[in-house]
Amino acid sequence: MSRLLCVATLTIRRPFGPVSQRNRQCLLASQEVHHSGPGDAFVAVARPVEDGVGMNFPHRISPAWSLSAALAACWLSFPAVAAERNDSSPRPVSAVGELGDIATFKPAHTGRWHFRGSLGVASSDYSRGAYDNEGEDLGQVVFGVGLSATAQLIDGATGPLHGLNLTFGTSNGIASGDHRPVMDDGHWYESNWYLGLSARLGENWLGAVTQSGFSSPIEDFEFTQETTLAAQYADGSALGQLSPQLKITKPVGEQDDGWLVAANIAPQMPLTQGRYSLTLSFPVEVGVGFDGYYGAERGTGRYLDAGVGASLPLKGMAGGVGNWNLNGQIGVLARSDEIRQADPAFSRDTLIPHASLTLNVAY
Repeated sequence: MSRLLCVATLTIRRPFGPVSQRNRQCLLASQEVHHSGPGDAFVAVARPVEDGVGMNFPHRISPAWSLSAALAACWLSFPAVAAERNDSSPRPVSAVGELGDIATFKPAHTGRWHFRGSLGVASSDYSRGAYDNEGEDLGQVVFGVGLSATAQLIDGATGPLHGLNLTFGTSNGIASGDHRPVMDDGHWYESNWYLGLSARLGENWLGAVTQSGFSSPIEDFEFTQETTLAAQYADGSALGQLSPQLKITKPVGEQDDGWLVAANIAPQMPLTQGRYSLTLSFPVEVGVGFDGYYGAERGTGRYLDAGVGASLPLKGMAGGVGNWNLNGQIGVLARSDEIRQADPAFSRDTLIPHASLTLNVAY
């Protein structure tokens, strides 16, 4: 059946610094370090949020606070989840990610509260083509930990609106060891939070708006925020099977230079059926940063990120303990000189190989 979902993403600003995760812009001119991030297939549009307008949070939110808030949201709503569970088949639920991307997941129950968690390892940390404080090295490990809670505010058709969901989450980056190419020896180098509203418009579109905040427990970079609008098209047609997405992102606050337009597709192909149903995916994302997005003195920056992924449901862990799956991906990031030259001296490559392995759970 065709699906329509419109999602907008609002991101919280931090003055771009030498480290950030996927949603950063590489704008720390004093250290020549920049950051950015990827997404899913959708359409997004973002606009600046002036002081006093929109979701512009001028004060720093500590990493401990964001992580505690996400845990508290999951803990407080868990009794309601348990009470609402029944034997009917749960329907897919849409949610936003830290960079304003729209994702659809299958929960393990039919209640209105749903949770997602992830634990992953990667060979590097680059965001939207730019260095995010973890350089390319297939021999190292970067850990990523994420947790989010989604509340279904509207479930079912209400005129053109077929669903409305509110998501709050946190994501964290942890370095693996002593060879980490940064100026200090801290390991928990990034902690972010995001708040987003996603909507299903008709049966074929998804849209979202997200506010995200980025901070560093070891103060590798200053707190920043960003606003993103996104949209995704998905139905049973050939185009819908590609899950095309488009988004526009705008930094807000003190570091509000430039804006980014990114689009991606994620075609999938079932490889095996039965107990071990392996699915291949071929994600491709292109992005263009305008008006100093990758640095005040730099022109338009462009990147292309393409790879091959595999997803394996862990059916032995499904049901009462959530739906689990294991995702692996390898790929190559290609970027223009405007992005490459803005990165620190140890991260100046045009082509960057990357690999990751992530364990996900949805409840």
